[in-house]
Amino acid sequence: MGLFGPTLLGLMCGALVFLLVFLVISVLPGQLDLTITPKTARLKVDGQVVAGNHLRLATGGHSLRAEADGFLSREVKVGVTGGRTARVNLALAEQPAPQPLLSSHPRGRAVSLDGNWLLYLDNTGQTIKRLSLFADQSGSRPDEVLVSGLLPVDRAFFDTVGNQVFLKRGSRFATLGLTKTDLVHTQEQSLDTTTQGLALSANRAKTALLNWRADNQLEVQVDNKAHILPETVTAHHLAFLADPRYLVYLDSRGLWRLDSLNGNTVLLYKSAGLRSLLVSPKGTVAVDEETAGGWLIHFIDSGNGKSLGGVTGGQLESAVFTESGWLLVASPNKTEILAVKPDGEKKRMRFQASANHHPTNLVLTPSNTRLIYQAEGGVYSLPIAWED
Repeated sequence: MGLFGPTLLGLMCGALVFLLVFLVISVLPGQLDLTITPKTARLKVDGQVVAGNHLRLATGGHSLRAEADGFLSREVKVGVTGGRTARVNLALAEQPAPQPLLSSHPRGRAVSLDGNWLLYLDNTGQTIKRLSLFADQSGSRPDEVLVSGLLPVDRAFFDTVGNQVFLKRGSRFATLGLTKTDLVHTQEQSLDTTTQGLALSANRAKTALLNWRADNQLEVQVDNKAHILPETVTAHHLAFLADPRYLVYLDSRGLWRLDSLNGNTVLLYKSAGLRSLLVSPKGTVAVDEETAGGWLIHFIDSGNGKSLGGVTGGQLESAVFTESGWLLVASPNKTEILAVKPDGEKKRMRFQASANHHPTNLVLTPSNTRLIYQAEGGVYSLPIAWED
């Protein structure tokens, strides 16, 4: 027998063959055959624009992104093996198109009711209606009158859990049940003739009012307690946090948090230019301000006031939070919806509409599958389809 036995020689030869195959696969490029729909789509491989559907790529993982006008872009990851051909079918979905629901603007923000109906105050300010989000067999959408004969109302705030509506006329608020039809203003219940604003907790179990006192001080009234706001003359945009013990509001100094048990206030975020706020179900507060470079939305931790980041190019009037904490905001200059999180994660959805179609007063259906918004003199519905 020689130095190596036949078994050991066989093992060594096998290992050598395996090594040679591995080296060939690692060095040789692979082939990628693409089928892209539509054919007019533009293709990027690892961020670089490429032409053609038959590509030679280095062994390993690659990112493919296809874009086309009128379609949602799509990005996929593929693995390429040296000396072999991989086949990928990349089909783009068409951009969703808004579906008109109303040809006139309601007063204030409409509200989606259980995903099937839309509650709104019509443009006369005297009638509250509900509109079906789905067409019937004849192709029309039932539009029913819930309340009529109101004195003109500036804005309506709907409490779909408590089945009531808060009516605002100037500095006056009143409540009205939505269980009867043909109600008149004499059946309203006045809340306070000096009320400047109101807030509803997430479960609609609590209502807070922002009132002027006779001594010209502002107070927040909640749970039959009144808390005077210190040195405040311009408080606005009152809202409950996820923990209904706490509320937040804005004044000329910034964003404040109020403890409804003891009346203690804390300045969370100092800025003189804040215009409005929106509270996330996760407890984050979004505030917006107009800067020299345009509108800027800040995310603020409601516990410690820490800034969590922000997004440029949007207003909270054109935004809504999802249950999972995404902020959906309409781009002011493009027909697209951005979704952002405080940690900077982003995604977007483009849709087919005219250049002047700028959504405001965004509302999500309970299923989070459709957006309801106002634009171009009407109300529209848009199915949500995010781009990769």
